[in-house]
Amino acid sequence: MPLPIAPLDIPLRVLSVKGNEKDRRHLETLGLTTNMKIELMSSQGGSVIFRLNDSRLALDMKTAFHVLVEVI
Repeated sequence: MPLPIAPLDIPLRVLSVKGNEKDRRHLETLGLTTNMKIELMSSQGGSVIFRLNDSRLALDMKTAFHVLVEVI
């Protein structure tokens, strides 16, 4: 499922990151790669906030829909 529609405050695993090469590389430099464990905190107001390791990151809604996750 795309990240913005995942349940809040539940551990998720990144299955894949879609989109163009530039966006995928940018997300990879932020640490968002396949098999990473994340937790969705908010998906309101045109942005998505999620927890990755001990950090909180935000993505715009369009980019967040390119991140596919599953509940673990």
